[in-house]
Amino acid sequence: MIQCFIKIGILVAKYSLPAEKEDEVEKEEMNLQRTKKGKKERFVGESTPTLSPGHGEFCEDVTLRLIAALQLNSNYVAGFTVPTEFGCKNALLSDEWRRTVLEFHNKNRQKLARKQVATKGGALAPYATKMNELIWDCDIENHAWSIACNGGTVHANFMQNKYRFKTSKCTNITQQTEAILKEWWNQVKAVDITNDQKYVTGLDQFGPMAADEAKGFACATKVCTGGETELSCVYDKKLTLAQTPIYTSTANENDICSACNSALNPDCIAALCQQEYTSPQATLENRGCTAHDGLSAGMEVVALNMHNYYRRLVATGWAKDKKSGYAPRAKNMLAMAYDCTTSNIGDDAKTKVTGCPTTTPTATAAHSLNYYRVERFDMTKEELLAEAITNWASQPSVAGVGEGAIFKKDAGFNEYANMAHDTVEKLACAVDICKKSGASAVVCQYNKISPNEDDAIYEVGAPCKCTGGRKCSPLQGLCVL
Repeated sequence: MIQCFIKIGILVAKYSLPAEKEDEVEKEEMNLQRTKKGKKERFVGESTPTLSPGHGEFCEDVTLRLIAALQLNSNYVAGFTVPTEFGCKNALLSDEWRRTVLEFHNKNRQKLARKQVATKGGALAPYATKMNELIWDCDIENHAWSIACNGGTVHANFMQNKYRFKTSKCTNITQQTEAILKEWWNQVKAVDITNDQKYVTGLDQFGPMAADEAKGFACATKVCTGGETELSCVYDKKLTLAQTPIYTSTANENDICSACNSALNPDCIAALCQQEYTSPQATLENRGCTAHDGLSAGMEVVALNMHNYYRRLVATGWAKDKKSGYAPRAKNMLAMAYDCTTSNIGDDAKTKVTGCPTTTPTATAAHSLNYYRVERFDMTKEELLAEAITNWASQPSVAGVGEGAIFKKDAGFNEYANMAHDTVEKLACAVDICKKSGASAVVCQYNKISPNEDDAIYEVGAPCKCTGGRKCSPLQGLCVL
């Protein structure tokens, strides 16, 4: 499945290289293992440094713009870079950040399996007989992101580690994430597990990270209210306090990987068991949002993040415009939220898109509506949704809006105006693929009516002059509650 989702290049002004390289012997043994399992990725070993979009520092506007230009020039597809590795949908997380988190877990699990992790008193934790290599799972990532910040509950079959921290304009999210992961992992230094590896109080976060039977996991960061960000990590192995062993140990080094019980060949690489992997998508697909729009949890993420990405481009002055080169910056661009109320605009959106009508449906009262229809039915719903949003957002680069961001009806940017309307707070979308008629269609609705003729689509000015109790999100350039 082809997916084109953006790495947020405009949010990085300084790049930090990954942690120090492993020695050459270790690097040779690990052999840069990479095994794809559908959309799942394994990465054990060292990675090639790349820009870390969305997870860095931005302290100066000039640097912000330079990085944006460099990023958007790489594998450019209608404003989106094409991810070549993880293939996850969340545009607010970069593959470089994902790789850092994945490698931290697997390198430390490898050390634990090899009796290289110190426990209480300095004694080394024993060897492991069946320590699995973890795989990054995009569906688990979506679950981790969806339950962050809002008090959501992790699925009953999984475990969650989470931590909130304050962020500022110069917070390096990758470094902050690594510091939190180290703090979690170092819990083992305060508990003696040389003789008993049960999951006990004091190993609350270490346990899920080190559970030998875990196969899939993922983490996500999410900007919360009050200038805080939450790191949320979800693991597919459930541990019971004071009952479940974190891992099966052995005193004999030759027993490392002796209990992998895997059909793969080789079944062990660099002290980590290689396991066949099945996606938990069906298990996790119970969407937390109660919108009756027919979208999956993943499609909700695509709809929301792509809209906020393009609103961020406008707010920071990097939305391309045929008349002015770049659209003027937005003074108070609100971050959108997905409308998850039981009776919502998503329900109406689904009704309006059903059957792929040949004319644009009428918006729900007190709302605005964007419609996209193509005479083809060979795309997935996710691809169609992404294509529609990209099409709407690119209208100024074709028709041109101009310096004042003034709305002109039927001037070729009606849908862009609805997307970029600065007072919009909520959206909901729906998709239909109509094979009988050979067409496909997307409807997105917004909780404000379209701008009036000759009114400003948004108030022009330096970004993040937030009002109404909202604050500027340092990592997004949008005004959030």
